Amino acid sequence: MTNLDRTLRKGARRIALARFVVAGTFALALAMLGLLAIRVAEKGFATPAPDWSWAWGIAVGAALLGAAVWVWMTRPDGRAIARDLDEKLGLKATLATAVWARSDTEAKDDAWHAATVGEGERAAARVDVRVAVPIVVPRYWVAPAALALVTFVGGWMPQQNVMALFNKQGEEEQLAAAEEERELIEIKEAVDESRKDMDAALSEINDDALNELLEQNDEIESAKTPEELRNAELRRLTAMRDRLEQLENGAKAESEALKEMTASIEIPEGLNSPVTKMAEALQKGDFKAAVEQLEELNKQLSENGSLTEEQKQALAQQMQQLANQLQNAAQQQQQAMQNIAKQAGLPSNLANNPQALQQAIQNAQNLTEQQKQQLQQQLQQAQNAAGQCQQCAGGMSKLAQNMGKAGQGNAMQGLQGQLSQMEMLDQQMKNLQAAQGQCQGSMDMLGSKGGGQRASALPQWAQKQRLMKGGGQGAGSTGKGGTEEGTNNSEDTVVEHKKASTVPDPNGPIIGSMVAEGGEQIRGESVAQFREAAKAGGEAASDAIDEHRVPKEYEDVVKKYFGGLEREAEKASEPAETLEPGSSSESGS
Repeated sequence: MTNLDRTLRKGARRIALARFVVAGTFALALAMLGLLAIRVAEKGFATPAPDWSWAWGIAVGAALLGAAVWVWMTRPDGRAIARDLDEKLGLKATLATAVWARSDTEAKDDAWHAATVGEGERAAARVDVRVAVPIVVPRYWVAPAALALVTFVGGWMPQQNVMALFNKQGEEEQLAAAEEERELIEIKEAVDESRKDMDAALSEINDDALNELLEQNDEIESAKTPEELRNAELRRLTAMRDRLEQLENGAKAESEALKEMTASIEIPEGLNSPVTKMAEALQKGDFKAAVEQLEELNKQLSENGSLTEEQKQALAQQMQQLANQLQNAAQQQQQAMQNIAKQAGLPSNLANNPQALQQAIQNAQNLTEQQKQQLQQQLQQAQNAAGQCQQCAGGMSKLAQNMGKAGQGNAMQGLQGQLSQMEMLDQQMKNLQAAQGQCQGSMDMLGSKGGGQRASALPQWAQKQRLMKGGGQGAGSTGKGGTEEGTNNSEDTVVEHKKASTVPDPNGPIIGSMVAEGGEQIRGESVAQFREAAKAGGEAASDAIDEHRVPKEYEDVVKKYFGGLEREAEKASEPAETLEPGSSSESGS
């Protein structure tokens, strides 16, 4: 074996060993990465654990065997080894040229070839293969060591099922979605129930605006979440409650004006009869009792022989006296209309034509919209009350003229209808109060759907609203939410629902007054009280919102409500402050 052969063989072994070190390090890194993946699957996903005493050996053995196979399959030939040695030792292709020349059998006897081979042999004898091909461990040798350490230490880690956590999170999301769907269905059922209750409560109230609100359904159908549906229905119910309150205030003012007119009635002189008792009932403003006394009179007149002609004549005279008094009371409303014209800065003769007066108020440049609305309401109420008194006086006069005659029945029936219309004002207020109570009860019921903090928040603010409006007006209706006493299902809040008293309190705050002819202005004290209460309520609501004691979905409702109270307080106080001195209108709440 020549020196060249021995050098090439040593170089081949040295190169193979160097390549095996590099390939083995890389293969071990891959093997340790695989073991780490198995460890992660074992600890994080609860997969079956392998026998780690075998796993380590198999991984290392497979890595080394794989590296050896790769080195063998990619081994270089003699010429490549010679070129590699020449390049690393700086021999200028001496060994490679000698290998080539030796392999050329046809020119082996040539002197140049013999000299080339000889030069290669001499160079090969001087070559130190260990210097030419050093065994160097690659820099990334720490990778398999670090991966092996992490894999080994991971054996002491507690087992966690990551998929179970993801599944749990998915289950929680599914449960949350199911709960939201359940709450949405529950609120839809509450909305349907609320509509049925409100439809029944409004059956005796004929108002286009309320009917339109009752049929309003666009926001309800477009709502996709429980909060959107609840808020849409609360807005609708709030608008209905405000409209009911507006109608009740109008009916109350008209009823008070009518009762103030009939309070001036004097009991007709003569025999004690149903006519005198009817006058007493009218004087007290008890129109129901007046209707009952008229029915008693009709009964006595219908019984043959029950009354003499002299008694019938006396009853006719009493009835005519009563008619004259009602006619005079109706005419006194002319003075009230003149006062309204004076407040508006208009000629007093416009009081003779209420329609012209109303149009003049609307066109007045010196009045604000709030003042115009207030004066128009006063004018309408005075006109309605005077009209009812005039109709009733006409019916009484007709009955007095036909008492004991053929036209008595028609006259009696007409007067009964006119008195019944006066009685209906009180019944209408009761119906409006009952509808308000049902509306508030529906809001409380809707607020209780869904549980938690949201269930208790709305009844708390609903109770504050009723207190601010005067001690629970309308909270005593029959039906859902209008029981005499009730409690909210919330653990934190207990709300009492009590019937509002229909008996007027003579010591309570003055809400408003109609001015009789020649009378002085009566100033109410409740305007300042209402303004202070509205301001205090607004501040309390603002603090509650800032301190996050009001749920997010109810903040707009609370702000809108107490903002409306403050605007109403300003509206109530503006006419008294801006109208001309000596005006005869005072409004409050």
